[in-house]
Amino acid sequence: LSKIYGLEKGDNTILDEAANLLSNGRELSAATDQFFCPTLVHDLIDVVIEIQKKDLKGYLNVCSPEIWSRYKMHSKLAQSMGVDKKLVKKIKLYDLPQMVGRPLDTSMATTILDQNIQYEFTSFENSISKVANNYM
Repeated sequence: LSKIYGLEKGDNTILDEAANLLSNGRELSAATDQFFCPTLVHDLIDVVIEIQKKDLKGYLNVCSPEIWSRYKMHSKLAQSMGVDKKLVKKIKLYDLPQMVGRPLDTSMATTILDQNIQYEFTSFENSISKVANNYM
């Protein structure tokens, strides 16, 4: 798994936490060099059920094929919420001492999954809009 998120206000997943801060006019530090594949929790559940139905064995990367940086995500969220994009501060991940050594890219290839299961993951941009609407 890369990064799992939900769409409900107050679920404290990555989009909700950011939307809450932005809606209160608080600044967010967002890494331009950290990449991941945000995956909606409901999509994850659906794909796991399909994996079980097909009785697939072995190691599978399960995630959306979309690759986002935290900066791109937070900037798009600010835009969708109609808040000042200046609240999203560009940083490098290792500018935060507690993040030194963390991987910069946790995006994953889903070749085996794609060969075995045809599933259309929820667009992250659409999800950003839905979460933004929770705070408008």
